[in-house]
Amino acid sequence: MKGLNIKVIIFLLVIILMLANVFSCGDSEKSSTPTQAPGIQTSTGLTPAPTSASTAKAGEPQYGGVLKIIRSKPAANYGYPPKSPGSYSTARGCLETLFYYDNNGEPLPYLAESWEIAPDGKSVTINVRKGVKLHDGTDLNAELVKWNLDTYRANASSLGEITGIDVLDEHTVRLNLSHFSNVLLSTLVFTGGAMVSREAIEQNGIEWAYTNPISTGPYKLAEYKRDTSLELVRFDDYWGGKPYLDGIKYIYIADATTALMAFKAGEANILTGVSAKYVEDLKASGFDVRAVPSLTTWLAPDSANPESPFADKRVREAVSYAIDREAIAEAIGLGYLKAAYQLTPSERLGHNPSITGRKYNPEKARELLKEAGYPNGLTTTIWAGTSENKDLLLAFQRYLAEANIDVKIELVDPGKSIQLRTEGWDGLMYGGMGCDANMNQRLLVELETGGTFYVDTQRPAEWGPAMTESISTKTLEDREKAIQKLMQICYDDAMVIPLFTTYEIGAFDKHVQDCDLYKTHHVMWNIENVWLSP
Repeated sequence: MKGLNIKVIIFLLVIILMLANVFSCGDSEKSSTPTQAPGIQTSTGLTPAPTSASTAKAGEPQYGGVLKIIRSKPAANYGYPPKSPGSYSTARGCLETLFYYDNNGEPLPYLAESWEIAPDGKSVTINVRKGVKLHDGTDLNAELVKWNLDTYRANASSLGEITGIDVLDEHTVRLNLSHFSNVLLSTLVFTGGAMVSREAIEQNGIEWAYTNPISTGPYKLAEYKRDTSLELVRFDDYWGGKPYLDGIKYIYIADATTALMAFKAGEANILTGVSAKYVEDLKASGFDVRAVPSLTTWLAPDSANPESPFADKRVREAVSYAIDREAIAEAIGLGYLKAAYQLTPSERLGHNPSITGRKYNPEKARELLKEAGYPNGLTTTIWAGTSENKDLLLAFQRYLAEANIDVKIELVDPGKSIQLRTEGWDGLMYGGMGCDANMNQRLLVELETGGTFYVDTQRPAEWGPAMTESISTKTLEDREKAIQKLMQICYDDAMVIPLFTTYEIGAFDKHVQDCDLYKTHHVMWNIENVWLSP
């Protein structure tokens, strides 16, 4: 009886071990099946690789999944940087540039592994990263860098300080300069320094390149459906190592409410260009909402016209005193529109803390008008684009009326707006400039003495030399002081009337990890670091 029991026990143990082995094999087969992050659907052309969700520790980056991003509209050109209008943000997953930069606008290595500025500032030698492949299998080298930069220079007004480019060896180029400008390397952070395939463009043409970005990025084009979506798939030969995501899908939804509903329904991981009125709802729903300064708006006077009332500084000051920026920001901006009394926002290098601003004072405005010879006020026009916030423009009109400045608002299409800024206007032009990390970059584009834009706005005599000084600085400390000096000159002269810092807002679901989009910039981000958690 005892022997029988031993045999039974042994038999049962064998059966248990066999069953355990069967179940173990079943688990092994299941774990090898491709999976994807919850809520992320595989789209046409994108085949997710297996994720490591079952084995990764909490907080560790995981491979797999498709990051979905909602944008309002596609760009007409995101694959041929020399031609405008282009979109660096749309192409970011595919297209890479020579430099990246930090929150102060200091250049960081990217496709340019290192660089050296000559002691006299007349050249910059760039060491191009070795072993980098483009999506079509061609190599990144010094000749390709030269071709890209020369092509861009031939089609754009920036990079004008480059007088020539020498190829020193297979991976070294020297940029010869008429003068040093700290804006140069900042320009090479964006489309000016983008590297695309010469071979692909020469074979297929520029028109083709607009929607076919062939560069060095961690993701490459999979499918583009005009006005609907853009899909990118992982580039396995990426120089920076295997990207975490299987792909990225941009979804284009023009209507803001529809976009919000799609995002909240889990159809995307990131919602860009969020309206301030939706922020509290998104926060209450548990989404991560971020905002970065994107634009400083202003009223630019036609002060270069000696017959204009705005040729008198007192009239320009009167306009500034007449507008209650804080009240407008509170009523319209919902916390994402901030009153501005200088062009550099507090978040950017060069903000001048000594400028307190011409705060709302309609009595002071009327007094200045009287001193300037307009005791009964004056009549003028505000020119603005058709896409501008109409409530904002009407608020300007009401406040200026209280100071005896009767304003007519003229809305113009984008083409007409550019024509006015480059050829001239009568009255006030509503516009502004971007809040780049290196503010010199935008100041130079929009307000350079003798520049292309805002031609009817008179620059004071000291503005040009101060601008030259500012772009020539080589240290952060010197650049900060130089930009602060520019802010003081602009304020003292009331050259333009700053109004608001506007903020670009983005929302993120809980799956998006290690994403720096909307932390320092609304366009630049290290997309290769992003991964999706379960």
